[in-house]
Amino acid sequence: MLLDQTADSMSWVMGSASAGNTISVDLFAMNGSLVNSFTQVLSDGYNLYSFSSLGSFSGITFSNNNDPYGVRFMDFTYNTAVPVPAAVWLFGSGLLGLIAVARKKAQV
Repeated sequence: MLLDQTADSMSWVMGSASAGNTISVDLFAMNGSLVNSFTQVLSDGYNLYSFSSLGSFSGITFSNNNDPYGVRFMDFTYNTAVPVPAAVWLFGSGLLGLIAVARKKAQV
């Protein structure tokens, strides 16, 4: 599955026929390189699975499901990393500059 923007965490509801089955999850960067890979042990019935701190990814595959009845997916969601705007960095450096000037004047 290819995402429409880069994500850094995800959650989904997945149903499995019996507990203990597994599924492999691979996460890919926009250029197709593997970012992260893990195996999830499934619980019986429909359950919410959620992961974070996976690294930035733009694509995902699910494979190697050993449930003889297959799995069912619902409500796949992902969260995007929110970058800090440049204005915050400019404001912070300007504030530090004003503090430095005020300290210098206080010493004189």
